[in-house]
Amino acid sequence: MINLNKNYDDFYDAAELVEVTYDIDLYKDIIFSNDLNAYFNCTFNEDKNKIIFSVEVDEGSAKFFVDNFSDEYFDRTVSCNSVAKKYLSRVNMDPINF
Repeated sequence: MINLNKNYDDFYDAAELVEVTYDIDLYKDIIFSNDLNAYFNCTFNEDKNKIIFSVEVDEGSAKFFVDNFSDEYFDRTVSCNSVAKKYLSRVNMDPINF
């Protein structure tokens, strides 16, 4: 669930950054709604100043991280967990030639 102590636009911008970086659809319409929050959600870790997007994929729970998004030192770097890496590897595969 989104922590409303932060600016909603920041979360949306961070989601778009993840989508552009990995060329995927995070289903922002679901993440930023109250539907399916167990499977598609966004959280903010205040201690680490980290936005975490969680999406359910065939491989499991894929997580994408945006660190220091609101900091002046933000360098547009995003990362993800191993489940997300497996998912990205699968969806970015070249077509099979027969």
